[in-house]
Amino acid sequence: MPIKIEEPTQQQINELRNLFIKKYETNPPIVAFHPVDINRILKEDIWCRKFLEMYDLDMNLAFDKLWFTCTWRQEFGANDLNESDLRMDYLNDGFIFSHNHDIDGKPLLIFQTKNHIRGSKNMDDVVKILVYYIERLHRQTNMDKITILFDMNGCGLSNMDLEFIKCIIETFKQYYPSALNYILVYEMAWILNAAFKIVKGLMPEKAVAILKMINKKSISTYIDKNNCLVSWGGNDNYEFTFEPEKKQTTPTPPLIAETNGAADAQDQRNQNGNGNANGHIIENKWYKINGQNHDSVGKIKPESSHNSLV
Repeated sequence: MPIKIEEPTQQQINELRNLFIKKYETNPPIVAFHPVDINRILKEDIWCRKFLEMYDLDMNLAFDKLWFTCTWRQEFGANDLNESDLRMDYLNDGFIFSHNHDIDGKPLLIFQTKNHIRGSKNMDDVVKILVYYIERLHRQTNMDKITILFDMNGCGLSNMDLEFIKCIIETFKQYYPSALNYILVYEMAWILNAAFKIVKGLMPEKAVAILKMINKKSISTYIDKNNCLVSWGGNDNYEFTFEPEKKQTTPTPPLIAETNGAADAQDQRNQNGNGNANGHIIENKWYKINGQNHDSVGKIKPESSHNSLV
């Protein structure tokens, strides 16, 4: 039976956002969070919504996980991860790649398991590649959900790497809430059933609910023929070659307060004592969120205020 997902209200999203603002003002991180992440929290609803959905509208838990995730992202460098940070031999192996979409239009992240041999790769480098692809897809789709497909066709015991699969599960579980549309396991041999039971036991309840064991006959329920590779019985004869991401050149909008139209808002902040040495960028008065000015308890302030995040 499918798990019911509780939809957060706009008031709950604002409450989570305000908890973040309050903590950032009163007890900021030692190293400032990435501007992209702060922008997602202050100016968009989708990320806050995902945390609330993942943790069943438990406000305190959702907030703790949001802060924990922002800290990890800053330390890991998730936003700035690019091809130059990754092992090119791993990228070119094609054991992880993204191609096409599922039946709901969600991007596919494919794990070509037969291209991975247990114990042959450094797991820290593998996680970097996983995070790189998740971040890349999130940039392309504005954090839309992803379907992951484990292609188990042709795999044996040497390809069944529990440490590798644990890393995948933990990365999504800890740092990417409500990120998955489906988890598809394609053509798994019976000899791997016992090992996969261990994997299933590691998954949170919400992940188990979207886990689907599929084969060539049933795959069309989740991926249409034109998006299925020929090896899955589909029409797409794609063969993997790594292609670097084509990033947009538009810079992230600065998250600094402007006062009375000052040309250099950062200088103004430093002059009036609102800046700090760690480069924290959240002001302690009014915030422009979704086109409206809000105070720290969610009240809407008239547009005449000059002190806002832009």
